[in-house]
Amino acid sequence: MAREGVSGVVVATSLQARDTTEKSVVARAHELGVPVVAYGFRDDSVADSSGSKLGDIVASDHRAGGYLMTRWLIEQRGCRRLVPYLRVKSSIREAERFPTWWQQRVAGYRQALDESGLEPFAPLEVDAVFRDEAMDLSAREADARYLAGYLATLLHLPDRPDAIVCASDYCAAVASEAVDYALEPSSP
Repeated sequence: MAREGVSGVVVATSLQARDTTEKSVVARAHELGVPVVAYGFRDDSVADSSGSKLGDIVASDHRAGGYLMTRWLIEQRGCRRLVPYLRVKSSIREAERFPTWWQQRVAGYRQALDESGLEPFAPLEVDAVFRDEAMDLSAREADARYLAGYLATLLHLPDRPDAIVCASDYCAAVASEAVDYALEPSSP
């Protein structure tokens, strides 16, 4: 890299990535003296085994995002009964079930509710319908129909939620479809 005149490297990862490839790129660039900026990484994943920092990190402030989203729902949309939708993998260890970024978003949600004097709804903890292939339309529809089963009773209560707080774009798409499925009249 350095011989080729590379003056810096930006490495991005996604929430679904198992960042071993990205981490090796960061480590190799650091070895060669090429500055690195890592986007979307956890602090501990841009460090060597001794904890020494290998590059700079640009990351989302998930707590602030959860807080601002919830405040907007409360202040701008008048929502008072907000339920968080948790899409979880029950098949994995408890400690890995709710990633740090998600816990931070929930902390922001709870802070906004506390400041507004609102009681949180019990979260919708729905086992995810995962497939090995990418999250395609059929996977989303399967997740939506599954979530609709949880929502069918909840959305017909007199004090039903007036907002579903989602941790990601995918969850929001699933929840939107699930509400439609849960509210459609059943066939005779």
